[in-house]
Amino acid sequence: MASVTYEHVYKRYPGNTVITDMNAQIKDKEFVVLVGPSGSGKSTALRMLAGLEEISDGMVRIGDRVVNDVAPKDRDIAMVFQSYALYPHMSVYDNLSFGLKLRKTPKGEIDKRVREAAQILGLEPFLDRKPKALSGGQRQRVALGRAIVRQPKVFLMDEPLSNLDAKLRVQTRVQILKLHQRLQTTFIYVTHDQVEAMTMGERIVVLDNGIVQQFDSPQTLYEHPVNLFVAGFIGSPAMNFLNVKVGGDGQTQLQGEGFQVPVEERVLSEAGAERGQDVIMGIRPEDLKDVRFPGREGLPKVSAKVEVVESMGSEIFVYIVLGGKTLTARMDPRSHDIQPGQSIQVAVDTHHLHLFDPKTEKALVSRGAPAAAVPAVAEAPAPARLSREAAAVSAMPLPRRCWPRAAASPSAPAIKRGSMPPLRASATTSSPSRPMSANPATLKTSFRRPRRTSAGSIFSCTTPAAAAAPGWMRPTSSSTRPSS
Repeated sequence: MASVTYEHVYKRYPGNTVITDMNAQIKDKEFVVLVGPSGSGKSTALRMLAGLEEISDGMVRIGDRVVNDVAPKDRDIAMVFQSYALYPHMSVYDNLSFGLKLRKTPKGEIDKRVREAAQILGLEPFLDRKPKALSGGQRQRVALGRAIVRQPKVFLMDEPLSNLDAKLRVQTRVQILKLHQRLQTTFIYVTHDQVEAMTMGERIVVLDNGIVQQFDSPQTLYEHPVNLFVAGFIGSPAMNFLNVKVGGDGQTQLQGEGFQVPVEERVLSEAGAERGQDVIMGIRPEDLKDVRFPGREGLPKVSAKVEVVESMGSEIFVYIVLGGKTLTARMDPRSHDIQPGQSIQVAVDTHHLHLFDPKTEKALVSRGAPAAAVPAVAEAPAPARLSREAAAVSAMPLPRRCWPRAAASPSAPAIKRGSMPPLRASATTSSPSRPMSANPATLKTSFRRPRRTSAGSIFSCTTPAAAAAPGWMRPTSSSTRPSS
């Protein structure tokens, strides 16, 4: 059991920065979910922690130990992948015990751990079966069991439920939560499904384009998103957005296309919004209410046309057109008589209103209160942004030629052309003999698994910016340059 810390972590590839200045401190025994759209960098962040991806910059700690240069097998973690990755020719028992056998664990201890994991996951009747004789949910439980028998400090899960059907996903989700409660170990879970994130995580890291947007509890993310992205991503159905202008003669109003919503001037002034300013209004679906029922008398009302009605049994989703946009309203079953094509009156609960700056996308008003007065918003660190220099370096193409790295000491052996076999290049930001650097100009490409001497790597490729950095030597003749 251990905490996990990301400190100013970057991951760069030639022409692309995948993770930018990631900072997150995950507590011991905590269940944390990394969530974001496809390509947001969540799996990359997990793989860097597991040691399956190199860290371009920054530090990753497990407990008090920096693991940047620690081999994956020595990090004391266990990972469950999206694909079950089971050995098809082995029984369930052998799949569970295989990793322990490789570590030369005593047979008695192996049998004890395997049977304990099988009992926890309900796999006892299937220990003699091969994976092909198991259902998808049973295979996923075997993959979980293989991680459990390791008894790691940290469990890592990379979208483990993606291959399951809807009903089985809910069942397995509950099993994973029970497993966390029983094992009392740190869990880090990656998913693109924000419903999974909201129901499973004690805290959630919201990522977009490799940048941490907000790291907080599910309820805080839902009620007090720090920016437009978090507000639109967290919540199902998603928050509704309308472009409005602050105006009104006397009573302050939010004026949109064909509607007006009165609001308290005090809230807008404390949020820094002035008359005439364009803002983005955010409304949760449950804050658009049917005016016909008690308790909605004091709320402002707008006229809207119904497009679609979806009955879910316990609730009804009504899709309405307002301000030229389609909005979603979550109503209770009493509104079952609403029909498509009908014009209705909708009450807007302004006590839960959100406003965002259209330029910075930051929250101005959060759930009816000035964002500056809400600690979860005011104290949240601002999301990192790529500088112009870093963006320019990230866009540089992979260099065509490589040359010998300048010797670090006069005693370093000479390098002869053709003295080493061709190697495949991979992205990194520092050679093994030089410390990591936060300077994006040092981005370069090194050979994977290079031969090493007392001077460090034998060959390196650099970007034009890095070629001028101290310690790098451009070849003066083709006799010293290896062939492309």
